[in-house]
Amino acid sequence: MSSRLCKYHGRTCEFPGQCLNRAPRKYEGDGHEERIDPERLTLGNVIRRISRSESRPAFSDNVIIGIHVSYSSKRKDKRTDKEHFLTLQEAMSDAQSSDYVVLTVVRPYLYASNVFGSIPNWLQGIERYEVMGNTLLDCHKVVVMSTGEYACYMAREPLYKWEVIVGNIGTVYDDLSEQGARATFKVYKEMSKLNEGRAGGENVTLMCDGEIAEEYIGTETIGE
Repeated sequence: MSSRLCKYHGRTCEFPGQCLNRAPRKYEGDGHEERIDPERLTLGNVIRRISRSESRPAFSDNVIIGIHVSYSSKRKDKRTDKEHFLTLQEAMSDAQSSDYVVLTVVRPYLYASNVFGSIPNWLQGIERYEVMGNTLLDCHKVVVMSTGEYACYMAREPLYKWEVIVGNIGTVYDDLSEQGARATFKVYKEMSKLNEGRAGGENVTLMCDGEIAEEYIGTETIGE
């Protein structure tokens, strides 16, 4: 039996380093870091790059804002180039060897651009970048709160998957932005009304998480 104490089972756990029991227990304090469990990792979770020393880089808290799979051209079963997921495990399960699991990550920054002046100017913003799924698991750990849950910085409600589908064209929008989806729906709706291009007279459907949010029935369908 390992001499290390399992945070879930104490001395009765034979493999405390690999224990995946997710029942929350009281930790000694906030800011604990542990290996990432793909089934628990979701939007808003805080991760930190693994450090080989005691020091930490400035602005080391990174927040996950997107998880998606970029499909290869070999995937004949997929209508879109990429699809979004809520957990890393869902994305990894859906991806095949030729696909890429990608996480969009952001971190805030704040710099003084004129530190020697009496009134310094401040440069602030958010750095946004992408990390491959396997790289994330190898090089990062997740930050855990005192309750045992993953730390989560969510400044807004969870994101939803939005799609716009046009008659014989297929999916013309597939992303997480409601604003972008409704703008695209409006454009294709007008094109259908005006009978312009391939969208002329076609049905235009706005979908949210697989459910119809709004629909325009084109003249091609009405005439059938």
